Amino acid sequence: MKPLLQFLLYLFLICAGKLHAQYASYFSYTIENGAPSNEIYCILEDKEGYIWIGCDAGVYRYNGISFEHFNSPELTARSATGLCQSPTGRIYGYNFNNQVFYIENEKLNILKNWNHNVNGITHDQVGNMWISSAINAFKLNEKTLNWQVVKSAKHVSLGGITYTDNIHSTENGNVLYHNADKIIEWSNGKEKAYSIDKKYSTVPILISKSPKNPLLIGHLDGTIFHKKNDAWVIYSNQLLSSLLSGRKATSAIESDNGIIWISTHSGLIRFDKKSGHAELLFDQISFSNCIKDREGNYWFTTLHNGILRIPAFDIRSWNAQSNAFENDQFSHIVSDGKTIFFAGNTGMIGTLNSQANQLKSIEHELKSDFGMFYYDSIDQCVY
Repeated sequence: MKPLLQFLLYLFLICAGKLHAQYASYFSYTIENGAPSNEIYCILEDKEGYIWIGCDAGVYRYNGISFEHFNSPELTARSATGLCQSPTGRIYGYNFNNQVFYIENEKLNILKNWNHNVNGITHDQVGNMWISSAINAFKLNEKTLNWQVVKSAKHVSLGGITYTDNIHSTENGNVLYHNADKIIEWSNGKEKAYSIDKKYSTVPILISKSPKNPLLIGHLDGTIFHKKNDAWVIYSNQLLSSLLSGRKATSAIESDNGIIWISTHSGLIRFDKKSGHAELLFDQISFSNCIKDREGNYWFTTLHNGILRIPAFDIRSWNAQSNAFENDQFSHIVSDGKTIFFAGNTGMIGTLNSQANQLKSIEHELKSDFGMFYYDSIDQCVY
């Protein structure tokens, strides 16, 4: 009997039809359920645990119940992005009319004497905010609110313009930004310039927001660099490069567990720096930014679908609501240690490969409930 059962199970697996792969369950915040917009550009958790977002409708703080709007009659554009918090506790950001603002004591203030382009903002540990701009890099003294051009002998000027972008600071206060075919790094008032591929003289490159060792990520071509022996060299990971290729990367954020979340216009890429494993999630959604809050929730902002909050990313679910099954009535579940076998009370048999995040259904003629479902480790088959 045993060879026959094994043959039947093998035959079932050959005839298996794929069911939908499923990702972690999430809560969504959209216009339909109280969010200020479905078009969100950035997200931040402040030191008190409040969630801040910048979107096409402005700057908002989520207090756990509702979204509070911060506004000023001096703003000349509603949209806001680039939110970050300085060591003093101020929330900084900018809008699409190149106004730089900060929020302090429940009030939004416009920074004066700024009339340049802005494409990024960060801070160091000695009281300065740093701005990357299409014409140069700038510093703002938080105490005096005076602006200063970052004077550098290492900046590369193209056509008389010193274009800088993707500015970021590490946890020790080092500031990095992209300038032509170089990455400029400031540490304790001293700068270093690292050369990268010449093609990035006119093509943007992302600097991942990592606490210590960021990656450089090409916006479209899937090229990745990491710092090794005081130089930026190609980081070889075929899977990650293939997932990045052809997808417009918008941000790259490293969470406290060494996972880098790369937002793209066609999905979210989860990359584990330790294992080198990468996977593509929600490939039908256009992502913009993400954070992991102090309670372990993941918040992902999107350009069309509002905010997705995932309480437990390592818990994946398959159910009728996600079109994985016709219904959610199951009667038995067993496992051989690698594959999970389960039965529904309508006579469905399914298998789950948790490593591949893939379900399959086994086609058979017994369209009725099962009285018993058992995996025999000696025979290595399901009865």
